Amino acid sequence: MASLPVVPEPANLPLRLRRLRAVYDAHKSSRVPFVLLSIFLLGTWAVAACRGAGPNYHLGNALIWGFGFCVGGMLLGFLFAIPRILPAGTIVAPARVTANGKRDTDPGTASIVNHGSNSPSEINSNLVEVSDWLTKIIVGVGLVELKQLPSTARGVADYIAPSLGLEAGVAAPVAGGIMLFYSALGFLIGYLLTRIYLAVIIKWADNQVKNLNTVRLDSGAEIDASELIRLQQRALADVQEAVVNIVSAMPEQSGLAAAPHAPVVLPTAPGRILWMDGRPAKNALLVEQLTRANVIVEQVRTSKDALERLASGTHPFDVVITDMTGVENGKALPDAGIVLTREIQRLLPELPVLVYCTKKDAELYGAPAAESGARLVTTSGTQLIAVIARILKAAGRSILLG
Repeated sequence: MASLPVVPEPANLPLRLRRLRAVYDAHKSSRVPFVLLSIFLLGTWAVAACRGAGPNYHLGNALIWGFGFCVGGMLLGFLFAIPRILPAGTIVAPARVTANGKRDTDPGTASIVNHGSNSPSEINSNLVEVSDWLTKIIVGVGLVELKQLPSTARGVADYIAPSLGLEAGVAAPVAGGIMLFYSALGFLIGYLLTRIYLAVIIKWADNQVKNLNTVRLDSGAEIDASELIRLQQRALADVQEAVVNIVSAMPEQSGLAAAPHAPVVLPTAPGRILWMDGRPAKNALLVEQLTRANVIVEQVRTSKDALERLASGTHPFDVVITDMTGVENGKALPDAGIVLTREIQRLLPELPVLVYCTKKDAELYGAPAAESGARLVTTSGTQLIAVIARILKAAGRSILLG
């Protein structure tokens, strides 16, 4: 009898029909638990109907034995149906249907499974490995002891029979039927539910773990978060280099030019920066850029700590950066940067002070900060890096930007 050819689903199938087909497939999978439950209830009813086989029939014992075999079968089916996790580097070729109805794979469209070596969390496959190990042992032992399986099953039935309260000629067959029915049904329940539902749940959980480290761009492309940060840092470094070159080419417009006949000093030591900000974490990328540029950045949280660090004189600083707002003695001060700038100008008038703050703070307190002696009030990290590079180069310090 010739088999009918398998018609592949056309790519231009209307969206409505595809949705209906997906709903139909989901409906078919949702009927599986009801079918299994119906079979389970039918078997339980048959066990209960054995009450007519004898007046001393212990229905509770029979159900306990049946449920126990069902749970054991479910566990076995669960072990056999746990989805495998493909190792990194495995080539997966999607199956396709050829003209003669056979399934084939196209190596040209194969994809490589790569979990990512830089991922902070990986999929735990211990349960899969234990399942694979146990199933191989169970199958191996079962094949070796296949001849003794009927006698072993008969022995288990004879062991259960006395607890049912039936006559010897009836109890053993009933016990064997309970054992066979509930074990097979439990295996089907565990296997099918694991394959249909647990596999989907595990895949969803793995995708959630993957999505934690994946960023979707506006173009629809997906990129690893660590790779995106690396690319952003590279782009930021390129922009900073361009701005540094522009500021260096127009010193008269930067407001930070050295004296017209200042001698050129070759960089010998790295620059040192003191940065005051109550929330240092928000400056992490800029500090990373400066550190990579061979600049030593020391961060403090309060103006008091900054003044104490400057007064110690252990290592002189070339630049001081401050936020406009700050916390002093547990109280928020919106003009803490202005106060710190005035104190530094009084103690160390030659030390440049740069204010890096939000746009709102710059609009409210930018002019008073400039009047207090701040060389720069900016909301741009790129401009801040460019001015720092100009100051350090004029002071003969080493900075590897541009």
